[in-house]
Amino acid sequence: MNVTQWVLLGSIVIDLALGLLVFLTNRKRPVNQFFLTLSIHMSLWAACVLRIVESTTAHQAAFWIRTAFFV
Repeated sequence: MNVTQWVLLGSIVIDLALGLLVFLTNRKRPVNQFFLTLSIHMSLWAACVLRIVESTTAHQAAFWIRTAFFV
């Protein structure tokens, strides 16, 4: 793994951890629920970007690019 992959992996973990931390402080507050949703989507996007970086063919990269736009 190169530096880019480690940074993206760290971003995924930090996004999920921060979203869960905020959500667990007060589960009923709408802002916290929205922040968790936003954090999950940011993690999914970063995971797609990680898969783009790891792609070995143009076809794989194109698939993950389209997936990243969907997320």
